[in-house]
Amino acid sequence: MNTIETKDGFKININIEGKGKALLYLHGFLGKGDDFHIIRRLLKDDFKTISYDQRGFSNLYFGERVDVKILASDLHQVLTQINEKTTLIGHSMGGSVVLEYLKNYNDELVENCIFIESSPKMLNDENYKDGLFRGSYTIRDLNKDIYLIENDWESFLKSFLDKLFLNKTREKMIAFENLKHMPNKSMSSLWKSLVLSDYLNDLKNMKKDVFVVRGEKSTFYSREAQMNFSNSFTKSSFIEIKDANHLIMLEKPRELEKLIRKNIG
Repeated sequence: MNTIETKDGFKININIEGKGKALLYLHGFLGKGDDFHIIRRLLKDDFKTISYDQRGFSNLYFGERVDVKILASDLHQVLTQINEKTTLIGHSMGGSVVLEYLKNYNDELVENCIFIESSPKMLNDENYKDGLFRGSYTIRDLNKDIYLIENDWESFLKSFLDKLFLNKTREKMIAFENLKHMPNKSMSSLWKSLVLSDYLNDLKNMKKDVFVVRGEKSTFYSREAQMNFSNSFTKSSFIEIKDANHLIMLEKPRELEKLIRKNIG
């Protein structure tokens, strides 16, 4: 376990395993670096695998504010520490962190990017329907969720986990018990910053090879939305994983392993 300290004093514990081309995994909202433990195990003999708990999702951090810009700054400091060409693999929120990083920092340490169930814009409106929850999540839903996060965290958590796990009752219960004591103030600022982020006009300026990965049964983003996301880049491929929902790295790790070996290895 390697530890780096950010400019504002936050300590990031980085898990690094294996040797070879560097792969850095960024987990999603309410996730943790260990969400990629199966993929790390499958690939560590041939790749250097890197992951960490992002700020707000670590037991070491209980500050009152986190947003996507802070997480991108943390990523910048991690990449600077690693100091080698790295493939960024962002799941859901992790993809937003990658987009924020590419928008604001030099990409010389980035080899290419894999976006798993991510979106360049989450909030839907009358002119945009490619966002969260298959085009249904609007500013009204955001305002309601901000209220719940700050005043009734458990209700928000149950609603979000219902979409994340669908009929997997046991996994949902375990996640709820692990997450119900999280600091809701930092979650409020982070969720708001994620939902209000908009990278649509930045995608054409991102010149790295990109792979957009969607679960066939995703409750988060439609197939059309993810294909539009992929087509917005200069160089990209769209890949759909059969019989997967949102947590592809846990639901279909072997398929994700094959994708990485074929396109990165």
